[in-house]
Formats: sequence, structure tokens, C-alpha cells
Amino acid sequence: MFYISYLGLLIAFILFLYRNKELSTNYTLAFFYLFNSIFGIVHNVLFSSSNPTAIAIFTNHFMPFYFLVGPSLFYFIKRTYISDKKTIYDYLHGIPFWLVFINVSPYIFSPWAEKIEYANQILHHSNNQYEVKFLFMSSIWQSVLRPFINIVYGIVCFYIYLLHYDKRIFKVNKMNDAFCWWVGVFLFIFILANLSSFLLVSNLILQDKIHLNLFNVLPLDIIQSLVVFAFFFQNLVILFIPFILFGSYFKSDYIIENKLENALKNAENTNLEKEDLGILNEEKINEISQGIAIVQQNNDCISNDFSLSKMALEIGVPYHVLTVYFSKYLKISFPEWKNRQRIEFVQKKLKEGLADNVTLESIGEMAGFNSRSSFIKVFKKYTGITPSQYLKK
Repeated sequence: MFYISYLGLLIAFILFLYRNKELSTNYTLAFFYLFNSIFGIVHNVLFSSSNPTAIAIFTNHFMPFYFLVGPSLFYFIKRTYISDKKTIYDYLHGIPFWLVFINVSPYIFSPWAEKIEYANQILHHSNNQYEVKFLFMSSIWQSVLRPFINIVYGIVCFYIYLLHYDKRIFKVNKMNDAFCWWVGVFLFIFILANLSSFLLVSNLILQDKIHLNLFNVLPLDIIQSLVVFAFFFQNLVILFIPFILFGSYFKSDYIIENKLENALKNAENTNLEKEDLGILNEEKINEISQGIAIVQQNNDCISNDFSLSKMALEIGVPYHVLTVYFSKYLKISFPEWKNRQRIEFVQKKLKEGLADNVTLESIGEMAGFNSRSSFIKVFKKYTGITPSQYLKK
């Protein structure tokens, strides 16, 4: 668990490193890994270290940050499935942090000699960590409150996840399908881990107050193993899902690829004026039209990575022939055609009432738009009004 916690710090660093404006969720996920890893590192120092100086440094000083794990997870889910708009209510999630900071402040600002003495008591018996005097809440009750708050956050996040999953707002592509499963399992493991921690600490209180040992019924080894497994899953599995860890990197590649494709398309269109357009005979036009009909039926256009080159591969025609088809037969460029398909998809979803359950921004993301501004700009170009105005009609 010690090395897994440090791995969490590395993951947080990577998420910060590959952040960008289009992937604001990377910030919140990075903070989740940061605060969760701090808890894991402190836990390992308390129960594994024989150095009183290390114990004195790590004990209680970082405790307020444990209460930011739940809010970080909530913001990740909120920004992913609802909206990344900030409201005044968002600041309420910081209340537990400040209450705990005030509560543990007597220890934080106590003399170093007292902290060393307290560390030696912990070395004598680990349960002595709960004997420290705080301002208005004891250490053990605070340790119960932490997993309890996280369980509440986990359940709320899981409810949001299921709500949006049931409404099928996930984009139809393999990347989002994997992301969907990862989030679901991730939230389930988070709830399970904090439930295990809650039982472990609650058992200490029950033993002290009413001499009841929960683990006469529930094997202690199983509960402890669940906590370790949760840390293992959270900090290791994400390494095998690179489009989440390096999401901004892949999106940047996508932008570069689109710019390159547009440059090639413009250069090729110039040469097409001189080419023999006889390649578009009636048979070839029918073949391409049938292929495009299948693409439209499957809603392939709403995938983030949908491009002219990929469409050519799907239909089974040369890239330059498909370019001629769009520019000379349909009299429209591929980006314009693609945007028109996406706007029609959005209009269909709005008529179906999807906006009653999700934000317009989420619907724009479903349609393949990378940002809110590009969605509004393209929508207004083809309809003459903004999505909000369209919804009010």
C-alpha cells in the first residue's frame, strides 16, 4: 500500500501535466488522487514507521485534506456529466475542511516537543493516535466522520452516474464505453473502501463503549484487504486506460490531425480543378451514397475522432475520390457536412426532450463538439439561433 500511495501522487502529477481548458475534469481528478494518496502515505507512516520524527510530521497535520477527497470526486463527476459552471454553493463543500482544520489546530500549533512525545506514544501502541486532544471533536470520531462523508459523496456521485447512464447520454464510441465502465467501477470501489474504513474505526468505538466486536461476525482480514484492494484499483488500473490519464494529449493530437487533414484537403481541392472528374460515374456515386447512408444511420459523425480519412476507410473508397464526391457532387466541404450531421443529431435529441435531463453543453459533447463555444457557433451558423433560443421555441 505504501508504494501504491506514491503511485497516486505520480498519477496526480500526470493529470495536472496534461490538463487543458477543454478537459477541466483533469484538475478535479488530479486533486482526488493527490488527497487520497496523502491519506494513504500518512496511514503507512503511522502504522509502519519506527521514526518518531516522521510520525510527528505526518500525524494530524494533513488531516483537513482528507475531507477534500469526497468534494474532489463530486466535482469530477459533476463536471463530467452535468456542468463545469461554478456556483456559490460549490464553496459549501469546503466547510468540512475548515471545521477539521480548526478542530486540529491545537495540535498543529503545539510545540515540537509535545508532538515527539505523542509520536512515541503511537510507537508504543497505534491506537494512541486517537488520544490526542482536539478542540471540539475527538480524533476517533473525526476518523469515523471522514469515511462517512466519503460514502455520502460516493452514493451521490453514483446516483448522478446511473442517472446519466440510464438516459444514454454517453457518446457512441469505444473510448466513451470504456470510460463509462471505468467510472462505474471506480465509484463502486470508492464506496466499498470507505465503507470498510467506516466499519474498522466504528468497531473501535463499539469495543470501547459497549464491548461489542463487529469482527466476531465479519472477518477483520477481509475488511482490511478490501481497503488495500481499493487503493490498488484506484491507483493502478488508470495506468492501463491512457485516454483518461492522458486525455488532453489525445485531444491535442486530434486537433493537430484535423488541422493537417484540412490542409491536405485544401491542397487537394486545388488540384481537383485540373483532374478528370469522370471517376464519379453513376455506379461510384451510388456506392458512396450507400456507404454514407450507413455512416449516418450509425451516427458515426458524432465521434470525436471522426474524419474524412476514417470515413473513406469505412466506406471502402479512396480518400481523393471521397473528396471529389463532397466538393463536386454534393457541393459542400466535408467539415461542413459533418457539422450539419451533428447539428441534426442535436436537434433530434432536443425534440426528444433530452434537455430536460442534461445540460445543452452535455448534448453538444455527445454530438462530438470539443468545446461549448464551437458548439454554439456551429449551431447558430446552421439554425440562425443559439441552442438556448432553439430550446425555447
